[in-house]
Amino acid sequence: MNGLFVFVRSMLLLTRVRAGLRRTGLRPMVQRARRRPLGRARRDRDAVTFARSLATQVERAAACFPGRARCLEQSIALLMLLRDAGVAAELRLGIIALPFTAHAWVEVNGQAINADSETLATMQPFPELRG
Repeated sequence: MNGLFVFVRSMLLLTRVRAGLRRTGLRPMVQRARRRPLGRARRDRDAVTFARSLATQVERAAACFPGRARCLEQSIALLMLLRDAGVAAELRLGIIALPFTAHAWVEVNGQAINADSETLATMQPFPELRG
């Protein structure tokens, strides 16, 4: 995918995700992203490497985003981009109880794409958002 195209698409998705979170809340937005149909996958690329390149573009877009796009917005936007590209990705949420900290990240083939292993080692998985 073209870098500029992904950057612009990321900005649009970040805007859409932020508006969706404000309008409908966390659960409906996460469910909408998880239900997004998979696009046609290309067999000529490694899914994890491709996902990491998209994550970099989303992070760059988030740095230019008005206000601040946090890990939740970035991860939902990344999930949508990956699903559109035919990559089966999973959104994960975790917490640290004391002091309270929450984090969102995306995994592909069991590997964290937009989070480091040190941060994730301290996280407790958040219960799945169902309903």
